[in-house]
Amino acid sequence: PSGRHPGLLALGTVAGAIDDSFMATAQLEIVSLDLAKREPEMPVLGNISTNYRFHRLAWGTKGIETGTYPYGLLGGGMVDGSVN
Repeated sequence: PSGRHPGLLALGTVAGAIDDSFMATAQLEIVSLDLAKREPEMPVLGNISTNYRFHRLAWGTKGIETGTYPYGLLGGGMVDGSVN
């Protein structure tokens, strides 16, 4: 998201994809990414279920300077055309 928090990565269930169990669930996860560690898993710092799947995710710096959003603002382009 920014130079202040370089090791965070947002992961969202992509629109049009299904998993091996054919589940239609949608999730948004924030994970810790540390390429210096050789661990196969990225620790999940938070996750939520969503009503729709994502076409795109964008993580900007809006609100970091003022402290309103310490980690910035994450927006998702949803499968129904809305932005949340």
